[in-house]
Amino acid sequence: GKSLTVFGFTEKYIGHYNYGNLLYQIGYYEDAIDEYNKSLEEGPSEERVCSVRINLALAIVATINEEMDCDTKLETVQKAKDALFQDNCAYEGNEYGNSEEAIELGIELSILEEEISKSCEGGQSGGDSGDDSDSNDDSEDEEKKAEEEKKSEELEERNEGASGSRQDE
Repeated sequence: GKSLTVFGFTEKYIGHYNYGNLLYQIGYYEDAIDEYNKSLEEGPSEERVCSVRINLALAIVATINEEMDCDTKLETVQKAKDALFQDNCAYEGNEYGNSEEAIELGIELSILEEEISKSCEGGQSGGDSGDDSDSNDDSEDEEKKAEEEKKSEELEERNEGASGSRQDE
């Protein structure tokens, strides 16, 4: 609309994209997701659409937290992959696509998905049955949680460079 022309933007998506980046950087991931989706609705050019999809996928993954059960975590990673694997940016299970960065992120998301699946094996998908009071299980859980956190942090660090460098298109 009107405010975008004041700033001289010729492509309508940029305002939503940059606002999404700002929201992401201050940790408002749900709001960032909304802005990236609005940006996509504005129809960014073929060269730019993958930048929006990458940041959308990263914002979706950033919503994963310790309180989520395994199914919810896996569904969230799948949502991120669904957002990424569109507009020919990247494809699931291979190394083809229009964006090197999207292809790399797709691979990283698949790895994260595997790590979550592994950490959830053995009835870890939410409620604890209560039969076993194995103290060893707890330390394993902590280790797996730390691995997931580390992976999320790596994805975030990766995005800080990405969104920062592309913010003022």
